[in-house]
Parts: sequence; C-alpha cells; structure tokens
Amino acid sequence: MVEIHALEEALVARLSPLRDSHGVREIKTYGDDLEPEALSKLLPNLPALLVVYAGSVIENLGQRQIDRGAYFVFVCDRSLRNNAATRAGASGVYSLLGAVRQLLHGKDIFPDMQALLKRQETFLSRADMTVCYAVYEIAQAYTLGD
Repeated sequence: MVEIHALEEALVARLSPLRDSHGVREIKTYGDDLEPEALSKLLPNLPALLVVYAGSVIENLGQRQIDRGAYFVFVCDRSLRNNAATRAGASGVYSLLGAVRQLLHGKDIFPDMQALLKRQETFLSRADMTVCYAVYEIAQAYTLGD
C-alpha cells in the first residue's frame, strides 16, 4: 500500500510544471500555511499550491478493501477581484485551478491509482489573496493482512 506522505509528494511532483507555465512560486505539502498568523509569510510566495491529505473512507469488500483517500490541493494567488479582465480567466486563482485540474484529474499518480476531482470550492477570499481548493480522490485496493 502506498503511504500517505508518498501520495502527497507524488501530487507535488505532478504539479511541478506549473512553476514554468503559470509562474507558481511554491508547490509543497501543507504545513499550517493558511493559519491566520502564517498568511503574511505566504503572501510574498504567491502563487502557491499546497497539498494535504484530508482523510479516507474504507470500502469493505470482505478480504479486499479499498482506501479512498481525499487530498486537498489549495490554490493560492493574489486577489484579482478589482480587475474584470483577470477575473474573467486571463490569470489568477481560477486559471491556476483549471491548470491543476488538467494535470491531475483522471491521471495516474501511481500505477492504477488515478486522481479524480470530486469538488472545488473557494476557501478564502480577502482583498490581498484568494484561496480555492480542489479535492481529489485517490483509491487504492489492498487485502486484509497485507
């Protein structure tokens, strides 16, 4: 069974092309970066992508089990609310959210383990930054006792 930290790191690696294509400055696993006291440290490093394990649901099929792990990708960028052209999708958090989808949705993170987009939402909207998150499910089968 692939460990949680390995899946987080694989998602980070899969997102790395966004450094060049979208100017993402920071792509890493989440480490309390969105806590109120930490936001001032994150602002100079925008745009940023933060990956974190959010929990699992286990599907019981007798001896065979399926772990359906949820992974959040927080997409953080400067707020563009005052600029209609950028809000329409030219740049900013919405464009980056779409780029994340193109790199992850339906793609193998490990052999036979696809990331499937389950939900996207706005997490934080401030005058200086906007944060959305996408929830990806990665299912892996295992046998009890392994």
